[in-house]
Amino acid sequence: MEDSSLDVVRHLDVLILKTLSWGAMHGYAVSRSILRQTDEGLLCEEGRPVPSPLRMEAKGWLESEWGLSENKPPGQILSADA
Repeated sequence: MEDSSLDVVRHLDVLILKTLSWGAMHGYAVSRSILRQTDEGLLCEEGRPVPSPLRMEAKGWLESEWGLSENKPPGQILSADA
């Protein structure tokens, strides 16, 4: 992986962990929050941040479970409470 690609992954990891520090949420909510946090400078396409949380969960940095959220179908809920 190139250095610039690795930097992007590291920054995305930090943004995801920071977002989840405010509470557990679905991947879509994480994407929307990152979009707001970066003043729409970093667009995370739907489903795009999923590989990072899966990789981060494997490292023990966060946890996930399947559950319901308001107005959303069942999905994976991410939490930084690992």
